[in-house]
Amino acid sequence: MGIGTLVGAQVQDTTTTTGTGAITLAGSVPSGAPAGSTTFAQQFGSSAQTAPGNTFYAIIDGSGNIEVGLGTFNGTTTLTRDYVLGSYTGGQISVANQTPDGTHVNFAAGTKNVYSNAALFAASVACWARIPDDNAANIFNATMSGTFTITVTQGAVNTQGTCRYKITNEGLCILTFPAAITANGSATTCTLSGIPAFLTSVGVSQISSLNAVTVNGATIIGALQIVAGASPTTNGTANLLSGTTLTTTTTTGTASGVNAGSTFAFPLF
Repeated sequence: MGIGTLVGAQVQDTTTTTGTGAITLAGSVPSGAPAGSTTFAQQFGSSAQTAPGNTFYAIIDGSGNIEVGLGTFNGTTTLTRDYVLGSYTGGQISVANQTPDGTHVNFAAGTKNVYSNAALFAASVACWARIPDDNAANIFNATMSGTFTITVTQGAVNTQGTCRYKITNEGLCILTFPAAITANGSATTCTLSGIPAFLTSVGVSQISSLNAVTVNGATIIGALQIVAGASPTTNGTANLLSGTTLTTTTTTGTASGVNAGSTFAFPLF
């Protein structure tokens, strides 16, 4: 494959292929597609691409299952699904709708729409489960991702929830919370515990990127202060910071924690 990703201007086709393998395209623009839509062959030409390919695609079925990835188009009607960037449910590309493993969707019978356009590419980038690395000949998975249970604590009140993590090939750790997690105990600080040791750096206290958090029952801008464990095998914690001065102070007995869909990023050293 060549360097870079091929994204269509307004490509739309359909397929009735089932399963997780290569799909056979109908080779025609479906009725109701936006004006100016083209097929994959019209957009990318009739010459077969070299596998593994770098053509962006999005497949959406009638139940709202979505797969976005990079594939190889053979110049006629076959598109192989070489590298899945992410898969989603509920008809929406978002962190909250991301499937846990982010792999190929096992499509059932029925007609699926197949797209390649800049709008879907841009909308999906922030929600990719993995990031491709171009090597002039290959695409390989340059990230690791997964989930863990995190505990939000304020005083004696503990609330557990799921946190998703992703590590990019540049060493950036991204924590995402699919659902809101808050606590409202008798304390003026709010902490998050249970962050796996490999997602923190021993001896390093790292401030995450800014995002919306819940402090004193209200949504405001805040961050997480990531604190590593005492040893390479000890889980890390995070202090909830808020306001323009990034203070740790919260009000006793009010909800504090993270909002649904919040994403925090920080480098791993």
